Amino acid sequence: MFEVEDWARDRFGRLAGVGVHLVIEAAPLTALSARAHADAEAITTSFHCDLRPQVLDSFGRLKLLTVRHTGFDNVDLDYCRRRAITVTNVPSYATTNTSEHVFALLLGVYRRLVPAAARTRAGDFDNTALRGHDLRGKTIGIIGFGEIGRAVAVIAAGFGMRVVAFSPHIPAGVGTGEIAHVWFTGRPEEVLASSDVVTVHVPLNEHTRGLISTAEFALMRDGAVLINTARGPIVNETALLAALESGKLGGAGFDFDPGHPALLERDDVLVTPHIAYYTYEAEYRAIDGAIDDVLDFRTGTPHNIIR
Repeated sequence: MFEVEDWARDRFGRLAGVGVHLVIEAAPLTALSARAHADAEAITTSFHCDLRPQVLDSFGRLKLLTVRHTGFDNVDLDYCRRRAITVTNVPSYATTNTSEHVFALLLGVYRRLVPAAARTRAGDFDNTALRGHDLRGKTIGIIGFGEIGRAVAVIAAGFGMRVVAFSPHIPAGVGTGEIAHVWFTGRPEEVLASSDVVTVHVPLNEHTRGLISTAEFALMRDGAVLINTARGPIVNETALLAALESGKLGGAGFDFDPGHPALLERDDVLVTPHIAYYTYEAEYRAIDGAIDDVLDFRTGTPHNIIR
């Protein structure tokens, strides 16, 4: 078990209780630590672990790799297939916290909290140029409608927002229950053109890299806001900066380190350092999911396998 903080160590006790020889490391997996634990048959890792093939090569007996998060773009699946290593993730652990963080960013941008807080800390309580916007009555467009996209839709409805969404596959149950208020379209262009706020919830792959770029910004409403709590490369940052500088976009919020330092200097941009997933409750869900994957694998009924 790599990259486990001290407060979370006891959570893994369920594995020790069924006879699993358990080794817990606070540090992320590296080439050095891989050699130190070369006899491991199963490992669980988190965000900062090095999962390159040359690192995994050290685990000669490895049968199971469990990533304690949803994304798996740092895993070479072809390599793992060749070595018959089963790879699993924890797909739902960050649904609640990530969807909530979308609105933390959105409210921060809409209510101009970055310049307001900076001004107040400096002892200036003048509210000139700090007038914001309501969420109620605005249209939010969701690109990608998996579990996080659905959770965003539910929260948006609570704010009184109109919800439009694009998904390559319209989920079963649309039109009933908690997502009955969502209007679906088969064309992402329609979401971009009809939304005051666009939020991105797709995985990073060869199809989604640069998904939002110059042409997509041109389709968006003047003054629209972009929120990205997914992966940075899904949005072309050069095009994003140009859209902000031209006034096409009214602001942006994202949860990763930007490649363009100029984005950090803008008071219409709110940046957080990859913390959308980072809550105590989510960490427990991730650990419990990884434990379940290990136990299921031992009984020959693994779940959450990444194909």
